[in-house]
Amino acid sequence: MKASTVQQPWATAIFRGKNIENRTQLWTYRGPLAIHAGARWSTRGSRDPLVLKALYPYDDFTSLNQRAYATGAIIGTVELVDCHPEAGCCAPWGESS
Repeated sequence: MKASTVQQPWATAIFRGKNIENRTQLWTYRGPLAIHAGARWSTRGSRDPLVLKALYPYDDFTSLNQRAYATGAIIGTVELVDCHPEAGCCAPWGESS
């Protein structure tokens, strides 16, 4: 099985409604994909309104507690079904770099 490293809290958000992951290169692989929560924490992600809404849909948090999220570990698996260049689609998660 292949794996992809994603910084927290983006990694956890994948399991709570974030169905697009922005990457700089296209993959030909399709199928099961392990999500590895990287050791580094994304400060930008911890304040991103979409991440906050995915993780806590019923609360109005403005930032996240970093200690509440696993890092440096596989936190689950997903099914990679497609990969395509950014073309202004896939809202709201398809952000331009």
